[in-house]
Amino acid sequence: MKPEKKFTFEDGQNWLKAGWELLKQFMGLWLLVMVIVGVVYMQLTHLPDYLFFVLVGLFSPLVTAGMYHACWVAKGKQQGGRAVSFGDFLVGFQKRTTTLIKLGVVLSVLSLLTHFAIELMLQIIGVELNPELPPALLLKNTLMAQLIGVVVSIPVLVLTLFAPQLVFFHQQTVLQSLQLSYAGFVAAWRALLMMALLVMALVFVIAFLGTFLSLLLQDLGALLMAVALILLMSANFCGQFWAFISLFPIDGDNDSEEKETHAVL
Repeated sequence: MKPEKKFTFEDGQNWLKAGWELLKQFMGLWLLVMVIVGVVYMQLTHLPDYLFFVLVGLFSPLVTAGMYHACWVAKGKQQGGRAVSFGDFLVGFQKRTTTLIKLGVVLSVLSLLTHFAIELMLQIIGVELNPELPPALLLKNTLMAQLIGVVVSIPVLVLTLFAPQLVFFHQQTVLQSLQLSYAGFVAAWRALLMMALLVMALVFVIAFLGTFLSLLLQDLGALLMAVALILLMSANFCGQFWAFISLFPIDGDNDSEEKETHAVL
């Protein structure tokens, strides 16, 4: 089960391209689901921080499993299978649910620990995020806080990147999924880094063009930029699906997986 192949920077580029091709199989439905997830997420941000991190950590494995299952069905469609349905995004709530919730509890704890660690580091180095600060200092402190957040979050990302998918597709326990997720990251860090760099570069391009279009088209330009960014992030997610099945191939074809899933549903 542990990945034996080491993936290269070129693999990351190929995964991102394949992710875009996969996204085109169900783009309309995907965007609808992203809007729903975004609305729910925005509502959760109004909750106290600790409750927000607990709920996001608890339910994210269920949502992630459903999104990856939808990608799996879309892959089957490329080979002549059925189209993706809205129910495909919900299978995490109906299949391997108990283990996914256990993983969610672990993620909630890790999210809270990460949040507290970031807050502690900001206090130690004296970074204050006060809206009343001078704009230049506030911007500097915000960038510093974001950098610290990224650095502190990397260990959690390494452990959990592929964990929900391993539970859902490969019936791994929580501990096994975390261990294999780490092994997968080690095997594919070059490819994943290339994907991240490509996405960052494209974000800068979109932001530059979006700013120019906003000056010409005002609200329409801003809307086009937002749609382009959503599509880019979606293609990146689908690219991570290709990374997952490259690291941890799913036994059997789509038909056998579909039969098992529909038996549960």
